[in-house]
Formats: sequence, structure tokens, C-alpha cells
Amino acid sequence: MPRLFCPKCSTVKDVIPIQYGLVMPLEMGQSEKIRLGGCIIKDDNPEWYCKACRYEWQTDHPEDGRFTCAECGKIEEDCICAPMEELSVDKCPGCNSEKIFKLKWMPYNEQTYRCKKCKLTWDKNTRYCNVCKDVAIYCKCYEDLP
Repeated sequence: MPRLFCPKCSTVKDVIPIQYGLVMPLEMGQSEKIRLGGCIIKDDNPEWYCKACRYEWQTDHPEDGRFTCAECGKIEEDCICAPMEELSVDKCPGCNSEKIFKLKWMPYNEQTYRCKKCKLTWDKNTRYCNVCKDVAIYCKCYEDLP
């Protein structure tokens, strides 16, 4: 079999097959050599995955592939990561004031910030909604996402 290359980024070394169906424990230890595709086997499932650019495709239709999200692993059109973001540590997400400071007393977290002007507190490592700036899993915008 000829060496495959990624139709998007042209890499050869990062192309691996996608394995569907029941995966045996022996195959689970080969996570660098195969990508687990799930239990459902369909004719239009992608056969190949590029670890470099996260593109997956079928051998017969390389141009009709799809990208997967680096963060959640879902297909990009099903991904909910895009409407969320990590908030800036340069200015307040609520009032855009640059008068912010890092809280040192917060337990378990060394990256919590507070605005001196509006008293808003936020965490650098938490995902927030781009629309309402609330924590993504609690905001109403998150509930409406597909």
C-alpha cells in the first residue's frame, strides 16, 4: 500500500487509520497508531486522520473530509468551543478597565483576577460565553447551542 499523505497539509508521517467498532484492549494501547472512530460503522465514515491538522477523510473522496476541534475532539460544525473563550487578563471583560489585579488568596487557583472599577471577578482557566460573558456551562446562550 502506498504511503498516504494528508490532502490538506501534505504531511505523511502524521496520517493514521481510523478504527471503528468494538476495540480490543490490544488495540487500545496503540493510541498513537490508530484513531478511535466510535461504535457506529457507516459507509461514509472517514478512514484516515491527520494528527498534524486534525483533518479526517475517506480514501476515495479526500476533498470531502472534515476537521475536528483540537479542544473537544468533535467535528467542527458540531463543536461548541467556538462561542466560548478564555477571558483576557489584560483588561476587565465587564467594563474594559485596565485597573485589574490578580487575587492571591483564592484556594486551588492561582489565576483569578478582579476589576478595581466594577468588582467583577474571573478565572483565567474557565471558559466564558462570548455573548453574555457568563461561565459557559451556566449561561442561557450555551443552552441554545446545537
